[in-house]
Amino acid sequence: MSLARIGVHLGYSGNAFFQKRSSGLIYRSHWFSSQIMIGFDECLSIPSKKFSTQACSDLTAAVVGAGISGLSCAHTLASKGFKVTVFESGRGVGGRMSTRRDKAPDGTPLQFDHGAQFFTASSPIFQKLVNIWTDEGVVAEWEGRFVKVDVETGFLSEDSVSYSRHVGVPGMNSICKYLAATEGLKIRSSTKVVGLRRVIHEDLPETSRRSSNELRSSLEVNEDERVWEVDVEASVDGVKQRMCGGQFDVVVVADKSFAALQSSSGKGISCMESVGVGAFGDAMKSAGKTPVFALMLAFENYLDLPFDALSVLSNPNIKYMSRNSSKPYREDEIDQWVVLSSVEFATKKIGNSMTQVGSGEHADLLEDVANELYAEFVEVVNKHFGCAEVKPLLKKAHRWGAAFPENDVGGGAKFFFSEPKRFLACGDFCRKPKYYPHGFVEVAVLSGVASAEKAASFFS
Repeated sequence: MSLARIGVHLGYSGNAFFQKRSSGLIYRSHWFSSQIMIGFDECLSIPSKKFSTQACSDLTAAVVGAGISGLSCAHTLASKGFKVTVFESGRGVGGRMSTRRDKAPDGTPLQFDHGAQFFTASSPIFQKLVNIWTDEGVVAEWEGRFVKVDVETGFLSEDSVSYSRHVGVPGMNSICKYLAATEGLKIRSSTKVVGLRRVIHEDLPETSRRSSNELRSSLEVNEDERVWEVDVEASVDGVKQRMCGGQFDVVVVADKSFAALQSSSGKGISCMESVGVGAFGDAMKSAGKTPVFALMLAFENYLDLPFDALSVLSNPNIKYMSRNSSKPYREDEIDQWVVLSSVEFATKKIGNSMTQVGSGEHADLLEDVANELYAEFVEVVNKHFGCAEVKPLLKKAHRWGAAFPENDVGGGAKFFFSEPKRFLACGDFCRKPKYYPHGFVEVAVLSGVASAEKAASFFS
């Protein structure tokens, strides 16, 4: 591995990206009204000769994962003229930046930021991004009342910090929707990438091609002549089917769980190992993962509490609670709260196996977790703030099986890449944030943008 230093240029065209209408927001995504230079160091790389110059408008890219890092990458590539396809196994974009929407018994709309509660900016470049998003109307500062309490000593204090707390508006996933609306970017949701391979481009002249079996296994073909072929699994008429998801000049993996995908060769190796980037897969797996449960609560009347967000110290089961309805541009007719468990609590509840979403076993787990976390919530607000228990209108739990990476594995790098294969990996696992855990959004965004800039440089 060598270390590289490159500059990153972010381009922009256009003006406002959305307008309001009665049914909601219409996103018209563009980048910045000015050009910004990002300098960054130490990107893990496999050196290679430069590829011949090619117009970006003729290039295609596949991004695996529609979280904030993958979408930042996809947005940047699309702004340069790439035709980008983002494959997301879930139903929508956002990942841990998602917003859960529900209804009270009387039909009143509810919404919960049940993943990231807010994010911070520690670097000048990310602060500029936040300022632009704020000007465009998808981000606002959360000027709430922030408090922390030690449940063992009862010591209560203001949770004062040197940074501002930012949220997406009208929900945390607004930023991801903005990025996903970029011209030239296509989202394929509920579509899981199940295989990758290097093949000769289907558009090469017939005389340059070999048989399908030959071209997929031949070692004589120069890497410059190969492209990525992506296999996906998606539902067709309610039946899951495996199919070809297309051919692409470059692939960016922004979902660290992809590293665990096994190759279909039957040789007991990972998909990433089978295409020659196993070292990156090993690094991604070594990032580990920490689970967290989120409890969503709704009350008919506002709870009489002197805070909008509370950091809970010395409690083995819960770490944080926030009044979601106190955030800017939220539904506030009903008092809505999110309670986050400790990693230790989630690890103990999950045990050695992960229940399957949609199964009865999983539903039982979430009901049990909701009851336990609600009991902890009631105890904290009653004992330390004198708030009597009030029966909630809604009480639901959500499991984040991989809420945060345990380790940063990039050694200071913002992303991984193999230039010969035109393969990159980005995400919050690469570099430890300055502010834990609220700095992971910044790390993820900058990783995605930097990886896209590097991908574009392959063709210059």
